[in-house]
Amino acid sequence: MAHTNYRKLSLWKRPAPSVFMIPTYSGSMPFMKNSLLTYTFSGVLCLGLILALPHRGRASEVKPASGPLPTEIKSIFIRSDTVWEGRVVVDGIIKVSEKVTLTIKPGTKVLFTRRDTNGDGLGEHALYLQGRLIARGTAEQPIIFSSAEERPRPGDWDGIHLIVSEEFFNVIEHCELSYAYRAVHSHFSALKLKYNTFIHNWRGVYFKDMKAELLGNRFIDNRSGVRGRESDLILRDNIFSGNYWGMDLRRSRITAMGNKFEGQLLHGLRLRQVEGRLAKNEFTANRYGLRLLESKLLLIDNKFHNNQEIGLALFHTELELENNRFEGNFRAAVSVRASTLRAKDNMLIDNGDGFQLREAKLSFLVGNHIMGNGLVGISAQASSLALRENNISDNREGIRVKNTALLLEATQIYKNRQAGLSAEGGQVFVWRNIIRHNGEEGVSVKSANITLEGNKIHDNRFSGIKAEGRSTVSLRQNFILNNAEAGLELEEGDLLAYTNTIRGNKVGMQLKSSGSIILEGNRIEANKEAGIMAEAVRGSLWGNAILNQKGDGLLCSLSELTMKDNQFLENQGWAVHDRYSRLNLEKNHLANNGGGINLDHTEAAIIWGCRIQGNRREGILSAGTEEMTIGNNHITHNEIGVALDTQANLIGNNITENRKYAVSWTGRQDLEAPGNWWGAADPDLIRQKIFDQEDDHKSGELYFEPIANQPWEHNEFQTKPENN
Repeated sequence: MAHTNYRKLSLWKRPAPSVFMIPTYSGSMPFMKNSLLTYTFSGVLCLGLILALPHRGRASEVKPASGPLPTEIKSIFIRSDTVWEGRVVVDGIIKVSEKVTLTIKPGTKVLFTRRDTNGDGLGEHALYLQGRLIARGTAEQPIIFSSAEERPRPGDWDGIHLIVSEEFFNVIEHCELSYAYRAVHSHFSALKLKYNTFIHNWRGVYFKDMKAELLGNRFIDNRSGVRGRESDLILRDNIFSGNYWGMDLRRSRITAMGNKFEGQLLHGLRLRQVEGRLAKNEFTANRYGLRLLESKLLLIDNKFHNNQEIGLALFHTELELENNRFEGNFRAAVSVRASTLRAKDNMLIDNGDGFQLREAKLSFLVGNHIMGNGLVGISAQASSLALRENNISDNREGIRVKNTALLLEATQIYKNRQAGLSAEGGQVFVWRNIIRHNGEEGVSVKSANITLEGNKIHDNRFSGIKAEGRSTVSLRQNFILNNAEAGLELEEGDLLAYTNTIRGNKVGMQLKSSGSIILEGNRIEANKEAGIMAEAVRGSLWGNAILNQKGDGLLCSLSELTMKDNQFLENQGWAVHDRYSRLNLEKNHLANNGGGINLDHTEAAIIWGCRIQGNRREGILSAGTEEMTIGNNHITHNEIGVALDTQANLIGNNITENRKYAVSWTGRQDLEAPGNWWGAADPDLIRQKIFDQEDDHKSGELYFEPIANQPWEHNEFQTKPENN
């Protein structure tokens, strides 16, 4: 049918709103002026309808044609098998009785005059069949069904109506149907439409309660291409182009393969309460590619490209989505509302959002590639979602969830322009993922409960993990590496961090105004400023290794912290540096740092059973500390062992072999320091290791007797006092 040029301006593109008001029949049919039957075509009513349709008096009866038909046919009944050929002008309503076949030969033109008795803008001349229609043209000689008017327009004639003829398939093949209200309208029938063109109709095809097969047809520039209800449909290799609605199907079953829906002004395909399978279809440049409502479907190997709003939209639907491609859809590739989605091995590239879920039921996304989307790779709100083995990269944001239960496993999230994962509210579990090279945070959390285990979070432009707004964060066995700001940034939340490696960030952990903090068994090393920065924090550090920071190991203020069995080694700044806090340090090892412990107006401190050695400055430096106990520590090979300017309980320590002084006392009053081992029992030798009043007359004197007569061993440590 290459002889017809269909690439003209669509009749349906952006007309005034009134043009889209489709006249509907709420009462009798327009040509049933005195009939009591309404236009429902349901049940047995249809049986009497075909044979009782009046039209300007009684219709004549027609016997089988033995020669050429006249060029114009008025309203007639066809009661015997009949053949049409040539040019047939229908100026009325043609009715074909049951068990009668109307055959139309290739190359025939069937043209309908326009008659509109009720002024609704729609023509009434039509072909009604209760029997069988065989209209089988060829590619070289198509059959034409169209308007006879000089200036045709959609709705000039009513259509071809197939009513209660389900004993055999009606065949409409290689035909061109144009300018009808409903070009093909079928109820309770069996229908095959193959290689036809439907153009410039109000509705191309409408069917209900039947089996239909549409193969290789073209629906071009219709108000509605296809509508179907309560039917079984096979849809294959059809083209829908430039219609206002491509296809609308409800309460039916569908098998669709190889169809193209292109350039519809509203929906390419809309399915409601439909079950079935769609494979290898294309949805391109529609407003909505495919909309599913209350349906249950499987989609495999389909393409959704450049739709103006959404490629695929779900509402109250169960969908399996496998190996489909979504590209260039303006708002979103896939929109899921109050639905269940299982999506596997799909490609979502260069859309607005990739997956967009709202109030979604438990949905699974596995093995999808979600890349280059202008907004969010996966966006979920008030949903339940499991993600596994996806590749999420080069989007504005990787994943953004709000008030959602999320399981994220074995997924790569990288090179997104903002956060890799952003979560607000809800429960989030993040396991064995790689989150790297994102333009802001790797993971951003607000007012959520989040567990991260076994992840590698590295080289993000801001922090590796940022949590705020009373979040609860649990970290276990993660590698948090080389992020430009903090490895972990926490404000106003609770934290449990166990056996993580945090290395090469600007700050290892930055904790502020937090609730309960427990750090156990972590390795925090080689961060550019501090290993841990804590402000207004309460919690404990157990068994951590805080190593090789370019700044301080722990920098804290206004906090209340207990530290036990930690190692602070080879940090270039202080191992522990504090202001205005309450600290309890027990059995920690602080060695080879720039300095050991620096207490600046600390509220209270207990340093008990620690090994403080080899630091380039003071082992313990205290200025303005209000209440302090230093007991049973090994303090050796530092520049100065202990430097104090306020009263402290200094008892039972081994303070030996420090390079300059064992103790520097610059307080105004005298200081008692009995029971310590100074490396010797000779008071004169010990006096040489003390800086006090003898060196600065403004200072008080340090009294170091009685002297321990040998070094203290660990098993001889006295009972540690508690902070009040």
